[in-house]
Amino acid sequence: MTDRDDSMLEQRLREALQPVDPPAQFAERVTSAAERARASASSLSRRAPSGSAGRPPWLDRRAGLSVAATAAFVVALAGAGTLWHQHTQQLRAHEAREQILRALRISSEALNAALRATANPSQSG
Repeated sequence: MTDRDDSMLEQRLREALQPVDPPAQFAERVTSAAERARASASSLSRRAPSGSAGRPPWLDRRAGLSVAATAAFVVALAGAGTLWHQHTQQLRAHEAREQILRALRISSEALNAALRATANPSQSG
């Protein structure tokens, strides 16, 4: 970019960032819209079913079932994770046991060969 492009960009930015006065009666329209929203919210709360008096709306029957199903899913997922962890630990333990047994066999064979070589020195080599 050239200096001229930079100055044009800065000028455009200054113009775009100039404070702008709100349109006429803006504050009155916002205030009346807020009052209408508050009035409709209070009329909805007055029309609540008789069985749910004093209960928050998220505790209705469907929401309760949804929360219960979600909780059951989370518990099942945690249980499955625990079972998977135990399974992988058992597999690792089995592999470690096999490696130890293999090492013991190799050591035993090496010791037997050394014992035979020392017991009969004339037969070795």
